Amino acid sequence: MRPYFAIIKDSFREAMASRVLWVLLGLISIVLVALAPLTYREVTTVGIQSKEIEGWPGSTRGARSWADLPARAIKYVRRIEELIRCPVALVSTSPERDDTILVRDPFAS
Repeated sequence: MRPYFAIIKDSFREAMASRVLWVLLGLISIVLVALAPLTYREVTTVGIQSKEIEGWPGSTRGARSWADLPARAIKYVRRIEELIRCPVALVSTSPERDDTILVRDPFAS
């Protein structure tokens, strides 16, 4: 196994001594440094929107139908649908598999 390591080590040493490798490394570094501020400006101009939504008292644990949920929880789900512009299909009320409410069929068109 040692001779193979020596070959790899020598190949690596030769590659590091190559001027072509250093030129490529320099060009890649310049490109990355030039592009970094562009992506930073893009991220800072997008911004984060924060919305506060009123919660509900108590736990929803064990709720297995839409009627079992408090009115504020239903309002919360409807507000999430508005914000993401997509219908909610399932609502989980606890880590238990059975505590899942099927709001609408996710496979229906």
